[in-house]
Formats: sequence, structure tokens, C-alpha cells
Amino acid sequence: MRLVGSLIVPLLGAVFLGLAGWWGWEAWAFVKRATPAQGKIDRLEQHEYTRRSGGITRKRVAYHPVFTFQDAKGASHTVVSSSGSGRPQYEAGAQVPVLYDPAEPQNARIDSFSEFWLFPIAFGGIGGACFLVAIFTRRRSS
Repeated sequence: MRLVGSLIVPLLGAVFLGLAGWWGWEAWAFVKRATPAQGKIDRLEQHEYTRRSGGITRKRVAYHPVFTFQDAKGASHTVVSSSGSGRPQYEAGAQVPVLYDPAEPQNARIDSFSEFWLFPIAFGGIGGACFLVAIFTRRRSS
């Protein structure tokens, strides 16, 4: 048990904090170079995923919004969001704020908190919790 608290948990914490930092940096860099636009949800695409847990295979569905926006030059772009959820977050026809890379307008995202910051915050929280567990485990055993 001492090995878990002194080595494995901090290592996991470092991995999670590293991932959080990378995702956070990527999100920040994208937001800094992005141009805002107004978009419209065209439809939701259902992406089916297979998840295996405890010897049981389950099929899951994630709904990915497909949105259209016009860039600063007036060109129209249709993008399938890389982010999806188990329940539809948007309805067809809904207006949404969009951020896109002016150099690559197809690299566009719906401008929402969860799109940019959910993973960095979640992974940072898990990484921080791992370090706290390791610290308290070390203090208890001393």
C-alpha cells in the first residue's frame, strides 16, 4: 500500500496534470488566434461507440452538433463538432457563437465553456486530488 501512495498516485497525478496543462494550452492558444462568428446548428449526428466494462459490451450514442457559419470573407463552412454528449445539447436551428481559426476556417468550435475548459479543469482536478492523496498518505505513514 505504501508503494501506491508514494509512487503510483503521484505519477498518475503528474500524468493528469500534464494532460490538463496540454489541453488548457491548446484551448488558450486557439481562443487567442480565433475569430468569432455566429453559427447555426444544422442537425445532430449520432455517433455510436462501443464500451466494454466488466465483461459487458454496451453501445453508447453521442450527439455531435453539425453547425454552419460564415467566415469574415463571407465563405460558408459546415463543421461537425468533435465534441459530443450522451444527451443532445443543442436543437436544429439554434444560433450558437462560434470561434474559428482564420487560417483554417474548418477548424471551428462552438464557443462554450465545456468545449474549451471542461477537460483541462477536470483533469487538473483529478491530478491535484492525486497529489493531495499522496501527501496525506505520506503524512499518515510518517
